[in-house]
Amino acid sequence: MEIDKKKLVLPEPLKTFGTHQVSIKLHKDVTGTLAVKVVEA
Repeated sequence: MEIDKKKLVLPEPLKTFGTHQVSIKLHKDVTGTLAVKVVEA
C-alpha cells in the first residue's frame, strides 16, 4: 500500500532504528496510527 508522505504526522524526524508509532491523516476527520519499522539498508 502506498501512502503519500504528506499525510504522515511526525512531531520530529525518525532518526533511530526500531519500530515507531506514526499518526496518519486519512481524511479531514479521519486519522489512524501506523507502526513504522526503520531498519539499516
